Amino acid sequence: MMVATVAQGCLPGKHLGGDFCLGLVVLIMCRVLQGLSAGGEIGAVVAYLMEASPVGSVGMAVSMIGVGGQISGVLASAMVALLHQGLGSELMLVWGWRVPFLISALPSALAIWGRMRIPETDVFLSEVREKMEKQNQQDAHEGLRELLTHYPVVLLIGIGGVCATATMWYAPPFWTLTAVLWQLDPSDTLWVGTSCQLVAIAVTPVAGWFTDRYGAAMTAFVGAIYATLVAFPGYLWLVLDPSLGTAYLAVGFFFGIAQGFTGANINLFCANLFPPRLWCQGMALSYNIGVSFLGGFAASISQALFQVEPLSPGIYWSFMGMVTLLALLLALFLRNRGLVKLSQT
Repeated sequence: MMVATVAQGCLPGKHLGGDFCLGLVVLIMCRVLQGLSAGGEIGAVVAYLMEASPVGSVGMAVSMIGVGGQISGVLASAMVALLHQGLGSELMLVWGWRVPFLISALPSALAIWGRMRIPETDVFLSEVREKMEKQNQQDAHEGLRELLTHYPVVLLIGIGGVCATATMWYAPPFWTLTAVLWQLDPSDTLWVGTSCQLVAIAVTPVAGWFTDRYGAAMTAFVGAIYATLVAFPGYLWLVLDPSLGTAYLAVGFFFGIAQGFTGANINLFCANLFPPRLWCQGMALSYNIGVSFLGGFAASISQALFQVEPLSPGIYWSFMGMVTLLALLLALFLRNRGLVKLSQT
């Protein structure tokens, strides 16, 4: 992840006399490597926290993953906004955009140093010893085969459960800044996006506490209801009055709450759909498919809908909240029938 991120700051570009086509190809390769790295790590991080956290605080512990991501988003948005204000649009296009990518080497090196010193949990070590004693160690391919053959419905529930999170993460706080708020100064829109991340940081621990008290499924359910009810009215307000004050309230406050509450522990809900031995793979597969396709294409889908009907993106966002609601209701229904077992919260 560090190599792919720093490499983006070294890409050849037309402003420096480099090969633009080569730069574009390398950029795509770096972005793919970033996505694979993050997607591969998220399942392991969630599983580790589920194993290592004290009983009664798993929700708060897992929610810190979201807080860490949101803090990085705030720092990135704030840095770009400050660079844009200090350098101006022309210098930002020439070389200023490289700065955030290059200096990311410092926190990345610190993260790698800490990551290599995290001890394995007692749960994992005992499972390894048990497998060695039975001489029946299960490899990654066997785990994936078990998921696809025995848990296809559960995988679909996990993907559906991520719909609201993926949409509220990647469409309202980013796409709207250029598509709907294009009349505002670029620096102002960057600060609007930063305010959304700040609100999400404040809301995410609250959702973590709520998870420890009422469960991951209930937390995801409340977040999906909020996203369903707020997405279209908030977007409509933004379209009718694309002013800076409305942007801070709609995108920064209301959508920030949606981003924080829907995404706080949806990965914990996905992991809980599977037995402990499949926490990592099951969560990673369902969560990453949902985030990659629904989140990755959220802006493209919103833009395509916007060109057909300017109000349709808000309807689409609310619809994604309803999809998550239906997935959660299906999970609870199957659990009551004994067909799905939520392994923890």
